[in-house]
Order: sequence, then C-alpha cells, then structure tokens
Amino acid sequence: MEDDELCGRVILVVEDKPLITPDMQEGLEKAGARVLQVCLQEASELLQQTSVSALVMDCRPVSRERRAFIRKLRRRPVPFLFYGVEPPADVTTERDIVFIAKPSTPAKMIAAVRYLTRK
Repeated sequence: MEDDELCGRVILVVEDKPLITPDMQEGLEKAGARVLQVCLQEASELLQQTSVSALVMDCRPVSRERRAFIRKLRRRPVPFLFYGVEPPADVTTERDIVFIAKPSTPAKMIAAVRYLTRK
C-alpha cells in the first residue's frame, strides 16, 4: 500500500554486501519509494546525479573511505541512517544519528525512512 510520505521518494542503500532483505526493499517499494542499491564507490557519484530523499548505510566494514563518505554526507542535506548488527562506534555519539539493528522488519525500516524524510 502506497504511503503518501514515501511515494516518489528515492532511497539510496549503500552496501558492500546485500544489506536490506528483499522483503524490506519490497516493503519500501510498495510504500511508493524507489530503492537504489549501490556500493560505497558508486554512492558519491550517484548523489551528484540523483535527488536522493534518504540514505540507508551499512555500518561495516569500517574504513577510511566510509568515514570520508560520512563526512561528505553531513555537509549535504541528505538524511541518513545506519543499519547493522551493532552501531558504528565512531558516529553514534553524534546528534540525530539513526541506527536500526539487524535483523529488523520491513515496518521498522519504513518507519525509520519516513522519519528521516520528515526532517
């Protein structure tokens, strides 16, 4: 069922390995969002080319490139959340960082993305 708040929104999922399950992607898409899954190396370029409503990012692996990408994100008006087994230690003390623990349900992911797009 389409969600007025997510309909037409572009959600960028940045991952090195499959991050969100097919049922989570399907849930977001049924809510009306367009889900784009890319690796970290493709994410910066895609952010330049596409209007992204929110970003879901895998917490692992921790790397210099991932930290640099997060610093870039903070300078942009793109809301984002982390998704993983445990929160990334180097960013969870920041204000307004959203973290969803794996495993999660499609309903929780949809609610979190809806929250991000309201900011």
